[in-house]
Amino acid sequence: LKMSEHINDTLRILTSLTNIGAVYLNKSATYKKALEYFLRSYKLSLFIKDPYSIGTSTANLGETYYKLGDDSTALFYLYQSEKAYQDNENLPYTLNYMGRVFTRQKNYEKAIKIHTEAYQISKKLDILLDQTQSLVGLGQAYYSNGQTDAAIKAYKQSLEESIHMNFRTEIKDAYEGLSKLYSRQSDYSNAFKYQNLLLAIKDTIYNSNTDKKLGTLQFTFDLEKKESQINLLNKDKEIQEQEIKRQKLVTYGFIGGFSIVLLFAG
Repeated sequence: LKMSEHINDTLRILTSLTNIGAVYLNKSATYKKALEYFLRSYKLSLFIKDPYSIGTSTANLGETYYKLGDDSTALFYLYQSEKAYQDNENLPYTLNYMGRVFTRQKNYEKAIKIHTEAYQISKKLDILLDQTQSLVGLGQAYYSNGQTDAAIKAYKQSLEESIHMNFRTEIKDAYEGLSKLYSRQSDYSNAFKYQNLLLAIKDTIYNSNTDKKLGTLQFTFDLEKKESQINLLNKDKEIQEQEIKRQKLVTYGFIGGFSIVLLFAG
């Protein structure tokens, strides 16, 4: 971001702001920090009047406000994203978040309609991740509306695609939904089965995240170690330079003193 600002490259500034916001969006504790960067990217995207950038920044803002529980503001930005993303392959992403908002607002009919539209678009474009997310969204909407059979069908269909592609978050959401659904039907055998699968995928996600964290820590440690070594080398170099200077001073002092002695002797 600093480099982009230094060379005044608007597009790269925008990209950097979006990426920084996306990193902050990974943790609930830093949602407001994500908001800060997404709002900056939103203002910049409006300034350059680029539809793709506007669609991306408003989709990110919609997702962030949804996660913060502010549904009305989330919809305000998601509607802008929908307009900007028309005829764009990213449209299903925006529609799926709109569907989640409507499910939480108990507007199930609208939620189901939007998730279905997102699924049809992503299927036509062969975007598997958006397909599975649309199906999970449909499962959640059907479940909340009491349409148990339709919810089970949507969740199972999402599992077929997400397991094949190893979309862990979508697998976790489907297992959780199926466990709740079978429990509601008093089908405790299936409820227990999917609860166990849910715990297993959670462990997998946790272990994967832990490995990433450990890898980051190791990388940081190695980096700091290298920096320490560089600092030590720089210190050694400074000491050597000081020693050379000292030796030069001694040499010059000796030559000067010897010259004076010769002068007096003369």
